Amino acid sequence: MKDISVSKIRIVSFNVFYALRKKRLQHALSETLARMKPDVVCLQEVWAGKKSDFARELARLLNYHLLFSRRAAFAGRRIGIASLMREPSRRGSSVILPRSHRSRPRVLQLVTLQTNHISWRIANTHLSVISFRARKAQLAAILEALDALERQDCAMPTILVGDFNTRTKKEVDAFARMLTENGFQIPQMLPHSWNVLGIRRQLDWIAARHCSIVAMGAIPHIKGSDHKPVWADIVWHAAERKTNPRRIETAQ
Repeated sequence: MKDISVSKIRIVSFNVFYALRKKRLQHALSETLARMKPDVVCLQEVWAGKKSDFARELARLLNYHLLFSRRAAFAGRRIGIASLMREPSRRGSSVILPRSHRSRPRVLQLVTLQTNHISWRIANTHLSVISFRARKAQLAAILEALDALERQDCAMPTILVGDFNTRTKKEVDAFARMLTENGFQIPQMLPHSWNVLGIRRQLDWIAARHCSIVAMGAIPHIKGSDHKPVWADIVWHAAERKTNPRRIETAQ
């Protein structure tokens, strides 16, 4: 009989900036992911067209399953977010997030998958660049959607990832409070995943509920996007219960 008292998952989140430097990015990323062997790779700012589909080609190279969620279409291409999974998803859906008339559409992608007989819920998103107020409203809608799923189904281990566009320490702290008040565990210090002209920002998040982040960091050597991928190792224990959320130390 298999031991299902513990289940582990490794996840990577990366804003690929439309894979504008596709060949350079695809080569470095596919080699790195092949070594890291993540269970899930969540991508933001993905273009999918007839001639070029970065997420699909990356999934093929890794022999992963792909789920794409469209948020807009432009010049014959779909723009959205994608999740690449080692095992096929059991369920996939999208939630449209609130936005102003000035803002581009934003979505939350929801995926349910199974590792070691344990179901995990993965929530992948990319929040607005317009304003902190817009991002805060979208995060509130995400938390409401996840709470509704728990009431409908069950409180399975949940991982929320994505580019939150948190540009200042004040925003990072505000989002940290929102997440921990809703039962999520987050790192003590988010990795700096964006560095342009010497300006470093903590834009990309991984948060966990009903499970524990045991390690997290950035992958600094990947080039081809203005972001760096972030990764986390997350563990679920059979004794996992809703407790006071805690913040952990993280690798930089």
